[in-house]
Amino acid sequence: MVISSKRCTLLSAMLIGLFSAISAADTVRITTITDNPLTPLGMRIMSHAYGELGYDVQYIEAPSARSLELLDSGLADAELGRIDGQQLEYHNLVKIPVSLTMIRIGAFTHRHDVTEASWESFKNLRLGVVRGSKFYNSAPSGLTTYFVDRAPQLLDLLMANRIDVAIMEQSVGRYLIKTGGFTGIKQLQGELGHFDVYHYIHKQRANLIPQMTEELSKMEHDGILKRMREEFDQGIQEPSSLN
Repeated sequence: MVISSKRCTLLSAMLIGLFSAISAADTVRITTITDNPLTPLGMRIMSHAYGELGYDVQYIEAPSARSLELLDSGLADAELGRIDGQQLEYHNLVKIPVSLTMIRIGAFTHRHDVTEASWESFKNLRLGVVRGSKFYNSAPSGLTTYFVDRAPQLLDLLMANRIDVAIMEQSVGRYLIKTGGFTGIKQLQGELGHFDVYHYIHKQRANLIPQMTEELSKMEHDGILKRMREEFDQGIQEPSSLN
């Protein structure tokens, strides 16, 4: 049987398209937040979970707000981890109902006249928050707030005396202070809230939702998530003294 060059070219194009579609279906594009020290924990969990299901993972770094926009628009398949409620604002997102970890929101300052992390004590201060941090939606109105794209910028603003208090996840702040060599910054006593973190999937990849729900539930039941969290916590040791 002789196949013409025209038909051969067409067949090749069809095969390339088929293999490309299969490759895309087997790859999950996951957005992550740039410069977030918690990202390695999420990446380890997701790489394990999706790997067990036979998927490759491609991570896309972006600032916090942009990360959610990429997912909601369908340019990504999933978000590494966010607190509950993202699906209420971004209607294309579906939450996988298995907590990956818990974050505790803290406050950091260079001022000596502020000792407690509370919204009441921040009324007359300049606050700094990473843009897209949904936990800040629970803050009272009327606070003077400056937004940045990345967590390390908050500490830079503190050192430059452009803000009085940086608000972020406690372990993130401690890690950045320790590794960035920042001096004169202390963590305030108490917390502004704590939230469970969940994995989110775009509804266009609906086939992944029951698979990931089952796999993450299995990892929780088998103690895999707990072990990964503990190993990660050991890797990010608190500085010996921040106060």
